[in-house]
Amino acid sequence: MAKYLDKWKDLFPDTVGGTTRPSEAVSDQEEFNTDGFPQFIAQDPVNYALQNAFLKQFLSNDAWLWVKQKQANQALDDHKVDTQAHAKGISGNAGSATKLANARTINLSGAVTADAASFDGTADATINVKTLDASKLKGTASVSTTGNAATASKLLTPRTISLTGKAAGSTSFDGSANASINVKSVNADTASKLSTARKINITGNATGAAAFDGSGDVSINVSVNSAAKATNDKNGADIAATYLKKAGDTATGKITFNSTDLNALPEVKKTSDNNMSGIRFSSKSKFLGAVGKRLSNGEDLLNLRSDNSSTDIVLDSRNYGNYALPKSGGTMTGALNFANSTWNTVGDDSYMGDHDISGTFCIKGANGETGIALVNANNEGDYARISYGGGNINFNKTIGGNINGNAATATRATTAAKADGLTSNLVFPDIGNVGTSNKISWSGSTDGADIYYQTTASDQGNLVLNLRDDDNCYLRIARNGAFKSYFSPSDGNFHGNVNGNTDTATNADKLDGYHASDLFRHLGGNQTPVITDIFDRAGTIDMTTMSAADKATHKANINKARNATQNIWNTDTGIYAYGGDYDMSNGYGRGSLKLTQSYKNFDKILVVGANDKGELLIYKLWDVWALANAFAGGSRFQLFHGSDYWFLYGSARKGTRAGYALSTDTVWSCQDQNSGIVAIYGIKY
Repeated sequence: MAKYLDKWKDLFPDTVGGTTRPSEAVSDQEEFNTDGFPQFIAQDPVNYALQNAFLKQFLSNDAWLWVKQKQANQALDDHKVDTQAHAKGISGNAGSATKLANARTINLSGAVTADAASFDGTADATINVKTLDASKLKGTASVSTTGNAATASKLLTPRTISLTGKAAGSTSFDGSANASINVKSVNADTASKLSTARKINITGNATGAAAFDGSGDVSINVSVNSAAKATNDKNGADIAATYLKKAGDTATGKITFNSTDLNALPEVKKTSDNNMSGIRFSSKSKFLGAVGKRLSNGEDLLNLRSDNSSTDIVLDSRNYGNYALPKSGGTMTGALNFANSTWNTVGDDSYMGDHDISGTFCIKGANGETGIALVNANNEGDYARISYGGGNINFNKTIGGNINGNAATATRATTAAKADGLTSNLVFPDIGNVGTSNKISWSGSTDGADIYYQTTASDQGNLVLNLRDDDNCYLRIARNGAFKSYFSPSDGNFHGNVNGNTDTATNADKLDGYHASDLFRHLGGNQTPVITDIFDRAGTIDMTTMSAADKATHKANINKARNATQNIWNTDTGIYAYGGDYDMSNGYGRGSLKLTQSYKNFDKILVVGANDKGELLIYKLWDVWALANAFAGGSRFQLFHGSDYWFLYGSARKGTRAGYALSTDTVWSCQDQNSGIVAIYGIKY
């Protein structure tokens, strides 16, 4: 988000309920609107779109007002500093003025006659009253008739009229006659010529002179005293210590050229011939090397010399093909030697190199088990892969040729005839206390079956006949090819005669008070279930970016507290849980869960969860058939219910919704969650 928006992060977190908030702020780019905005009512839904629409118009209006205010302020600021703002005067009625543009005449009429007075606002105006018609007066007036007041032809006291400012002069005026002022001097603002020409002299370390009367430009011939040249620049810096001479000088610091124009950069050029041009580097008494351009051997190349005898060529776009392989294409003319004990990345899926195994070239998977694929030359989508992830070497195709060795221990016969001639036991590798053996498998077009052995603890194991795919795959018992009875995986029932006709039994609770499944467990001697933790903590997070050392450390500590998977850690309650904060590879989203084996290998699945603070545990016990039905239903469902939830996508896509990975028997794809996973147990009776 923008830096300004950081102040709101506590109120508006980046993610709420698995939904990520857009990083952009609410837009303020709507058109300015003064028509109003609809009122909110109590029945309006609490919808972010309504709030965003209101805020968008509100913020846009505010932004437009801010723009208009800035424009008005800028126009006023520009007017204040504009020297031409009033070059032609102020038109109209000025707010304030010291003089009227046109002087006005003030007259008196009615009971008096008077001389008109001119008034331009620069000074007070006085009106000379000549006659008074008393018959037109109203009221009582006190009039002094002393002297010649009605029609004065002369001032009692003469007055002096003087000129100031740009001109000087004066005269005496008593009103008896016109007066003239003799202007003695004028100080003009502008003149085309000085009345007296002046001489301009240059003195000091330079001399020269010229006469100037203002009628035209003058030039001064300057003579410089060579014995008194400047030793400092205009800033007072010592010239000799600050600036380089054109030749024979030494720089004492770094020289930086800021121009990005190649033609404006310094150039080292030899003018006598085209053999060699360059820059030398030397210590006080020894030549250290040079960089330059050499043409004598026919190559127009940039060269480096580390001494006086050898020359090293600098690779550039014209000659790198002669000395180095390009990123794509090119042919090696010698051997490529890989460093000892170093893995070299090939793309993003594998490594190759030396691993200190005598006489052996090594490869290693980068984001999965190690493998080599032989790709069909005519169909790149078809390939045979040999892989190894510990234990057995795996092949995804049938080996069509001979394998030397003891066929008695071969895990798969190359032809049916060889299988008919099997003369000794078929032995599979030991799988230990907890594991699943290699399988004998059959496949149809959409279904299949497997037989394998599975151990769940020391001295506890099961021979499993697994029916794959849909509910139309049955375990049948036949005699001479004729079906007599069968087991249906869809309802979990045995169909046939077992000391009676079980096809007609509708309520197994009638059998000694036990449910049918409990009866079978008792008959098999398995009243106490076997519980196996099948939560693959190491595989739940994406470790493709981890180093080999980090992967080994993570796997070694996977069942200990405070590791990359169990990031919910409450020492007060002792609850350690996976908080769903990591993405898995292959398109599975954050919070997806990986199992060590198919959950369908068990009778029930117990999910142990916790809230996000690790304060309490949440238990959910699923019948496998119910969990399988939830996955098959499409869309999403809750792994456990309540305010602390974990939503999983189904294993089938029933609608048009896309953009998410489907769940499988060993990977449960997460849509959203706000809790933790402590363990996932498979329960087998």
